[in-house]
Amino acid sequence: MVARQRWLSAAALLAALASGCAHDPAALGREALARGDDREAVRQLEHALRTDDDAALWRDLARAHQRGGDLEAAHAAIVEAAERAPEDPSVVLVRAQLRLARDDRDGATRDALWLLDRLRDAGDLERLAIVLVRLGRADAAITAGRRAVEQSGGAADAYVNLAVLAVELRRLDVAAGVLREGRTRHPAHVALAESEAALLLARGDLPSARAAYLALLPRHGRPGLVHLALALIDHELGELDAALVHARAAVQAEGEGRADVHYTLCVVLHDLGRDDEARAQLRRARRRFSAHDGLLALESTLGT
Repeated sequence: MVARQRWLSAAALLAALASGCAHDPAALGREALARGDDREAVRQLEHALRTDDDAALWRDLARAHQRGGDLEAAHAAIVEAAERAPEDPSVVLVRAQLRLARDDRDGATRDALWLLDRLRDAGDLERLAIVLVRLGRADAAITAGRRAVEQSGGAADAYVNLAVLAVELRRLDVAAGVLREGRTRHPAHVALAESEAALLLARGDLPSARAAYLALLPRHGRPGLVHLALALIDHELGELDAALVHARAAVQAEGEGRADVHYTLCVVLHDLGRDDEARAQLRRARRRFSAHDGLLALESTLGT
């Protein structure tokens, strides 16, 4: 009986603690922010700030307002956060993002360059890299991406993100080096293999890109996207029969959600001289994707 009473007492304590957490507006606000419920995050964080004038709460309120599209409220909140913690990198990062969003490029640049040697979180460094890309600071963006790889402990996804960033900046040699290093450390990682295939495509090496996508096909979680890439490559190479096989497979796998696979199939059919089939495919696609610009343009080409 004593043991049972003690257990009940412990259970009551845990319930009380859980209840307390459940009603903590700071915790609720951050939970809402994490799940993407920005309106609820604003409500809870504003409630929390009535009794706790904490810089991190102001920072999170700024993030919630920013994601909700209220840049002026976000700016006001980050000003409050920066007054309380002017050298907190997490605060300065949000301020840099907001300054860029409000077209204060000089302020955003000052913040971004100050952050480059101070951020230690891989995710924050990747967010900084995006800010630097938008500011036209390519070298600094790549530096931030490299540091994100280091801080992640060489995670495969960090290599992928840096490679994508380098390709976007047209630093293809940098991307190739990143992918070589990443593939050495993570030889079986599918996203790295996909990035390598995309890099070959960006370089215009269509035969090598085709071979890379074919090798990727049996391992990819969404093979329809690989078939789409192969259809486009084969079409560019003039291998229209092979392009048709891949275009049909792409439509079968991805046709419910993507208009571009239907567009590709219609183009391939048209280039093969099979216009009746192309028109029939286009009619089916237009019923599902009535506003797609490419499909609309094909109507005049095919005379439907």
